[in-house]
Amino acid sequence: MASEIATVVQNFGSTIGLVADLDLSKNGTIRLNLTEDFGIDFEEDPNGKTVWIYCDLFPGADKTQQEVLFQLLRLMFTHHRTSDAHLTIDPKGFSIMLVSSFSCNSTTAETLPPVERLDEHLKNFVALVEALRTAANEK
Repeated sequence: MASEIATVVQNFGSTIGLVADLDLSKNGTIRLNLTEDFGIDFEEDPNGKTVWIYCDLFPGADKTQQEVLFQLLRLMFTHHRTSDAHLTIDPKGFSIMLVSSFSCNSTTAETLPPVERLDEHLKNFVALVEALRTAANEK
């Protein structure tokens, strides 16, 4: 049986008009390629109510120079009130990831259905990715 978050992700794919289902695999992961060098990875949390969202900000490029990291941290400080996303560097030190999570659980103040909340969450996530990528590429 599909978990609650898997159903939300699949319904979200249908809502945005994907030809193929956006369906978490048996191991709870899927990748959504938006452009040739911009993809978002989804990984289901074992609880079945949360999905972790990952994006490699600069695939194939090492952007771990001090001035780039400083610019990214400055922008994250600017956006920290509007996004729960955070930056992480892989243990090998070459890949900078933006990580966020989305939960099916809602507070009483939220009246939107989960699919619409996921849509808003991803819009904000993608906007933050684009802002970070643009700022780093200006350096």
